[in-house]
Amino acid sequence: MRKVHLDFESRSQTNIWDTGCYVYASDPSTEIVCLAYAVDNGPVKLIRFSDIALYELEDPFEELKSLAIAEDTLFYAHNALFEQLVWRFYMQERFDMPRMPINKWRCTAAKALAHGLPKSLKDAARAMGLGQQKDTRGKYLIQKLSKPQKDGTFCEDPELMAEFEDYCGQDVETERELDHMLPELHPFEQYVWYEDQLINQRGIAVDTEAVDTCLKLIDEETAILKKEIFDLTDGRLEGVSRRLA
Repeated sequence: MRKVHLDFESRSQTNIWDTGCYVYASDPSTEIVCLAYAVDNGPVKLIRFSDIALYELEDPFEELKSLAIAEDTLFYAHNALFEQLVWRFYMQERFDMPRMPINKWRCTAAKALAHGLPKSLKDAARAMGLGQQKDTRGKYLIQKLSKPQKDGTFCEDPELMAEFEDYCGQDVETERELDHMLPELHPFEQYVWYEDQLINQRGIAVDTEAVDTCLKLIDEETAILKKEIFDLTDGRLEGVSRRLA
């Protein structure tokens, strides 16, 4: 099987730590700044999304499209849920990329955890003593480039953007070496990972109409109780949340 190691760098008005990957990836304000990928042991390739309009005759995603539909190819990422969702909500919807089922993805973070290593790419690479380490400037670059500035716009500093692209490529190098150093997940563990991804992406069915009705009933009952407590205390307590007159 061929392996494609893939990493996205993004920016958004949405805070991924507040909303989670699903909301972040599907939010209209989310943009991909760049992606880096490598096929097997080949060179790391980078696509800068600000340059896509400059491609007149050449499709920058041609190779990735072919790899996405190839039956002999798997896509690897560290914390692969993020890459899966970005592919689904951004690449498929905005660039007409092929749909990739969950079983086409593999997660190097899951491999690290299965072998007693830290989950984060930085810490796992350090623990393994890899030759390819994660770029230490990454956290700073994400703070500067992935989050909006006070005025709501994004930083477009060309030097920082160039560093961001290098950081993206280095993540692919580090992730690939980590993957090479670790055995694949046991088939049962791979199945567990697949089921976990499926459950989280499917979510749970919620009867929103019933929930709205319940909330309305709560508001109505609260209003009744507020009046009752007001009458019982001769107006000294105005609401059911008050404990002292």
